[in-house]
Amino acid sequence: MACMGQRRASRQGALAHRQEEDGLRCVGRLPQQVTLQGNRSVLRAAEGHLEIFQPGGWLTTDAWVPTDAEVSYIEDGMPRMVVSKLEAETEYSFRWITKLGGEARCSCSTAGKPLAPRKLRTLRRRPKGLTVQVEASHESDGLPLLACELQWCQFSWTSWSSKLVTAEDAGSVAVWEIFLENLSLCSDYQLRARFCNAVGWSQDFTEGSGRTSDIASAPWDLKLVARRPKQVIFECQVKDPEGAPITDLEVQLCGKVTWGAATPPRCSASVPSWDWDELGGGPSRSVQVTVSNLPADVTSEVRVWSQNLVGRSRVPSSTLLCQPSSRPEEVKDLHCSRRALEFIELQWRTQDPEGAPILECTVEFWCESSIWATVQQAPVSRTDEHSHSSWTATLCGLAMETAYVVRLRSSNEVGTKEDIASFRTAQRPVAPKTLTCGDITATTIQLRFELSYDPGQLCCVVGLSKLLLEEAGTLSWAAVVEEKVKILQALVKGDRLHALVEVQGLQSDCGYRFRLWPENPVGRSFQPSGVLDCRTSHKPERPRELRVEPKGPYHVRLYWEVPDPAGAPVYGAVVEVSVQSMFGSWRSMGEGSLQRYGRGWMQAVYGLEPQQEYIFRVKAQNDSGWSEWSDLLVWTSVSTPRIQTQMASLHRIHDASRSNDSGRAASLMLTFPVSAPAAAPCAAVAVRCGARGALASRVGSKWMASFPGLEGEHVTFHIEAANAVGWDRQDLSLQFSNQSPGNAESESPVEAFASRCAEQSDLWDEELCFGKEARFEEARLVKRALQVSKLKEKPEVSWLSRCEDFLPSPEPKSMEGLATAMVAFQLLMEGGFALEQLKQDAEGLWQNLLFLAEALPEEDGWTTWSAKRDAWAAELQEKFAFGWSRVCAAAVCLLAAALGKGLTIQNDCRCEDKA
Repeated sequence: MACMGQRRASRQGALAHRQEEDGLRCVGRLPQQVTLQGNRSVLRAAEGHLEIFQPGGWLTTDAWVPTDAEVSYIEDGMPRMVVSKLEAETEYSFRWITKLGGEARCSCSTAGKPLAPRKLRTLRRRPKGLTVQVEASHESDGLPLLACELQWCQFSWTSWSSKLVTAEDAGSVAVWEIFLENLSLCSDYQLRARFCNAVGWSQDFTEGSGRTSDIASAPWDLKLVARRPKQVIFECQVKDPEGAPITDLEVQLCGKVTWGAATPPRCSASVPSWDWDELGGGPSRSVQVTVSNLPADVTSEVRVWSQNLVGRSRVPSSTLLCQPSSRPEEVKDLHCSRRALEFIELQWRTQDPEGAPILECTVEFWCESSIWATVQQAPVSRTDEHSHSSWTATLCGLAMETAYVVRLRSSNEVGTKEDIASFRTAQRPVAPKTLTCGDITATTIQLRFELSYDPGQLCCVVGLSKLLLEEAGTLSWAAVVEEKVKILQALVKGDRLHALVEVQGLQSDCGYRFRLWPENPVGRSFQPSGVLDCRTSHKPERPRELRVEPKGPYHVRLYWEVPDPAGAPVYGAVVEVSVQSMFGSWRSMGEGSLQRYGRGWMQAVYGLEPQQEYIFRVKAQNDSGWSEWSDLLVWTSVSTPRIQTQMASLHRIHDASRSNDSGRAASLMLTFPVSAPAAAPCAAVAVRCGARGALASRVGSKWMASFPGLEGEHVTFHIEAANAVGWDRQDLSLQFSNQSPGNAESESPVEAFASRCAEQSDLWDEELCFGKEARFEEARLVKRALQVSKLKEKPEVSWLSRCEDFLPSPEPKSMEGLATAMVAFQLLMEGGFALEQLKQDAEGLWQNLLFLAEALPEEDGWTTWSAKRDAWAAELQEKFAFGWSRVCAAAVCLLAAALGKGLTIQNDCRCEDKA
């Protein structure tokens, strides 16, 4: 703290600063002498004298008195005066007077006692001592410090003790270090210090405080680091007090009643050297403590005390539960890795206790059923892994299907652990609880079952070597001949053996009840399996959904459906047909044209008679035998066309080429419908009226015949219609009508021809789609159909040339020309039908070929032939469309020529043809 001497020095410094401004200043002070120096340019090289101020008394007044000062001049010409014989620690006033009347003044004092120390602090702490640092003030009178006195007391009411240190002992007068000895432990002290120079001791003290080293605090953060046999190593955090580091740790164990000292532990608490230069203790540090002679397999509770030169910590640390290394634990994953008829291989794993690894394992075994057991020992091998050890032992010379007791001993430095288990050599199989039926055929049945095994036994012993299969008889079970039982599969998956057995030589469509006894090299199972009721493949069901699709006057396609029994698909059928009469007999159609499509079958029936009622029946065949006959299907074959005379009509039309003198035409037009089966459409219709005859042509759904120049009120006609079956003849008597048949423009032959072309085109599209969607017989049945020679063009006369034969250059506008044009038109239409039939036949052959391609061994066989078929279809369609357009164009030209419009329409048709 600040003292009076420091305040006085401050006042003296302020006075000197003011005097310096008056031209004279003090440059040196001693106890009885001061040195003054001029500080103004007017005083430079000026002579004068120095006077001192004497204050007055009771009888005298204040006056300036000359002094005997030694005056000299320095280099710059300024005067320097040395005034001696003064009193110490006294303030004086001086003035310098020159001969020219100049004056300079100064007030200063002689040197005095030193100032109080600037700072006092405790530099180092010790258990019974303190090192105190005393720092001198920077402001001094120039006199050196001769000594320093340090005083201390423990309490405020006790006396002060003192220690004096000279400058020679301190070595430095700026900072003094003083060591105090023989102080009390862990105590607080009040300190004060002062300096001494040639004048005397400083008037004031600088005070401070200090404390000797404290007792160590208790350790904290105890944690177990390692375990060893009968000892543990734990770690704790400690903090060393300043000047008295921790030298040892005391460990105590918790007993049944109180805490007791443990065996002297080994710890790393002490440090070789200590050097604390700053106030406050050092950072906390970690200390490891080793406690020995602890009981094994017992959890102990410990606590720790800290000790230093001052003493033991006032409180202990928190408690820590610890246990030294233990004896080995039970072995893990003890199992039989290999189980044979005469040996067993065991494997297990062990975990090393902390600090006490397992040193060895021994295996002893004896027969479980023996009265006087002979203990044998098996060799053991060890494999060390990352965190555990794997052990293997092989027990040899064992009896088949016998249980053995195995004792394992694991040892380390702490002790031994025993484990006892029981194992058996290879066992006979356990019969499966359930049997399931697998694939069946007409003469075989497959049985599926599972056997439970130890995976170790399946590594050494065959799981299923043979089996005994029994069939339930009327009164008892009978064994099946071994040659009829075949083991197809015995697949091991984990602890399961999946077996597949086939029983051969059975009767078709017959039920059976089986059970089996599995057997391996050890022996046959003690119990049979569960009972399984099964059956071989059934015969086919009766064919159903019979239907007939006529394809012509003399043949039809018979369709039916029959499901495939499991394991025995239907591969054949017999179709029989009979005439519906008292004397009819069944006639078999054979299998030459039998085909299968999807879920159904198809048979082409040839050699039928038209207009006859037939009965069909079918039975299917598979490996199990023949099915029963299907229900009878009654069908009537196609008949001749029917002329519907009740819907006929007669009309009179105007014929300008045959107009008589009165201007009236005499031409009649007969219109009537004809119905015919789709399989045998009407091909031609002839009409005769008296001696005149004409060929009728189809217009839409009706037939039309024209008789130019025919007159009369009442006319009789004889009509004959023909198809592939035969002729229908009808006589018709009608009266003509004066009205033309409907709108002449809409009923013209050209418009009727266009309508007929559109209708026929739709019919062809339907037939083509049917041909593409049809499915054909399997490969073995159609192979004979493909052995015919390849398709060739029929050497027929051109239809267009046949049409031209009916055009012997008649008059363009005569009715005869129109009639001949109609005949040509009919021939052209028949030619179109022939081309369409040719296309359908070729399409059918392509479908059969594609069906065969599916059975080829090459992966891309069907794709290759399908691409070829598509290319052929595109080319044929293009040629067919071109040919049909030519037919239509030719027919239009013929009709136009007959109507007197040949030139114009022919040009138009040629343009369309080119387009």
